[in-house]
This record gives sequence, C-alpha cells and structure tokens, in this order.
Amino acid sequence: MFTTKDPKGHTQLFQFDRVTNKRTQLTKEFLNVDTLRFDQKNDKVYMRVLLPGHRNFHLGTFDLNTHQTAVWNPSEDDQSIVYFDYNAFHNQIATLTKSVKEDYEKVSRANETQTPLEPSTKQINLITIDSKKSKQISTIKKFIQDISISPKGTNILFTASGEFTQDAKKTMYRLNLKSGKYTPLLSDSTSFSKLNLAQYSPDEKNIYFIATPKPFKWITDQGGREIKVRAIYGYNMETKEISKIWYKEDGYINHFLLL
Repeated sequence: MFTTKDPKGHTQLFQFDRVTNKRTQLTKEFLNVDTLRFDQKNDKVYMRVLLPGHRNFHLGTFDLNTHQTAVWNPSEDDQSIVYFDYNAFHNQIATLTKSVKEDYEKVSRANETQTPLEPSTKQINLITIDSKKSKQISTIKKFIQDISISPKGTNILFTASGEFTQDAKKTMYRLNLKSGKYTPLLSDSTSFSKLNLAQYSPDEKNIYFIATPKPFKWITDQGGREIKVRAIYGYNMETKEISKIWYKEDGYINHFLLL
C-alpha cells in the first residue's frame, strides 16, 4: 500500500502487486490520502483523508476485503486530524487534532500585525475502537508535528517546537495517558537537528526517530531541489545514549515506521 497522485493531481491510496508489477488505484473520492496504518488483522487500512469541499482532515478507513471506504464524522467541518497512530496490541487510535478556524485566525492575525505566528491549541485523544469511545488526554499549545502511541498503550510520544520558524528547536516529549501530563525527553543538539517521527521499539527499551545530522550534508533530489540528508537515530531509555542507526548515502529518508 502506498499513496501517490492520480491523473487529477489528487493523492490517493494505491496497491502494488509485486508478482504482476501492477499498480491499482484503490480510492478516487478524496483530495488527499496519507498516514497509513493497518489494523490488527491486516483487513483494514486507517488513513488521514481530505474530503472535497472541506478544509479539515478526517480519519478514514479502507476495507481490503470489500474495497469500501468509510469516513469518521464526515459532517465535522472544523476539527482536523493533524496526525494519528494505531496501536494493534490494544486496538486503539491516538489522534492529534486542531481547530481549522482557530488556526486560520492565528495565521491572519500574524499576517496583519507582522508578528510571529502563535501555535493553535492541539488536542491529543485516545479512541478505543472496540467500544467506540473517545477520550481527550491533553490539550497543548505547541507546534506539534507528529505523535506515536507506545506498544503497551501507556504513553504517547510527540515532537514539537515553540515557534514556527525554519530553524525552530524541536523537542521530543512523553505524554502519560493516565495523568495527561507530558515531560521532555530530548531535543535538537550539536549532533543533529529537526528531530521528528519518534517511535518506541516493541519492548519500549529504545526510541527511534529521524533527524538531520550535523554538519549538514546537502544533496539534490529528483526534482532538482537542494535538501539535507537525514538519518534514523536510536535513543536508549536506560542509558540515555543516542546513536545513529542508519542513513542512505546521497539519499533522503522521508518517513519510517517500526513494525
């Protein structure tokens, strides 16, 4: 499963058959599809989708057996899914949401007053799929990029910054699902910057994340853009040591997911 643009320029869900080398488009009704997660039985794909006529993203599903799509709360026109993660062990979804209206107002105010953009309020929620219950865990006023839920379902990792600038310092936080309180774990350092996509190892003894190594190494991508090489790092929860795990020479890591 992967996402790419269709002939209309909309990003949709596709499937690639490695035996026949055939690519099949699975969705057509969305303007954008991203952030794919499989359910416990690999029968369903959870995804973030943008509906026509909407400015906010929704949580959607694609059934691999019936090839039917479904959108959660399709009538919602303000709260937007920024990011989400799925916990297969507990059949739960953690969502990061924001108000499109509040976001727009803050951007307009920053443009009108020529002042730094203030972060909108983000909500981190936990959805238990079996009971179809949703619980708000915390509200945070930061520029949050992503979230991931721990295998044991007790913590959520998120990376965030306090300002909206190109060189803003990123910090990884751990959010306790019971208390709703969060604490910083590590931040950009003299060795790397722009850390994001923090994820627990299955035994929760390590955390893996992407960052840009220092000194920076520039490469040219297929579109002719100058970009910085990124690497996958590991953070040992016991020793607090950080090590570079893997990077692609003259390549760019856009995303990764621990399975």
